[in-house]
Amino acid sequence: MNEYNLGKGWHLDKRFSVGHVLTTIVVGVSALMYITSVEKRVALLESKMEQQDEQIGLMLGNINRSFDRLEAHLIRIETKLDKKQDK
Repeated sequence: MNEYNLGKGWHLDKRFSVGHVLTTIVVGVSALMYITSVEKRVALLESKMEQQDEQIGLMLGNINRSFDRLEAHLIRIETKLDKKQDK
């Protein structure tokens, strides 16, 4: 073993480096800004999803009404064909 490692292990220093404190503050502020931006984006996406859900609901309603009209037309065609076939 060399002299440097003898009797030395971990050493904690009670002094604070100004650079370290400033870096920690900058990292903390950056993290908060990032989290805030993510929350805004999530809120925007949630509102878009709600709008799309409403649009999909309206479209499905229109499709169901179209199918109902189509079914009514088919029933009328079938009844006319049955009447002609019975003659």
